[in-house]
Amino acid sequence: MKIKTFGYDRLKMTALSYEELETLSRQVTEEHACEDGIHLVDAKGRKKLDNIGWAIYTKNKQDAANVP
Repeated sequence: MKIKTFGYDRLKMTALSYEELETLSRQVTEEHACEDGIHLVDAKGRKKLDNIGWAIYTKNKQDAANVP
């Protein structure tokens, strides 16, 4: 399944659903797995995961603000 990533732009990824963001997170973790060193994913993967996490956090805040 191809999910639009918007170049991993934090703000644009808030338009994705939670399921799509979770799927993207799993894909990045698998694609950027790093066996050597202390990190589970490489530097590019960490940046992508940070952007995905930020998008989820922002989406949660927006959803909470919209609840009456």
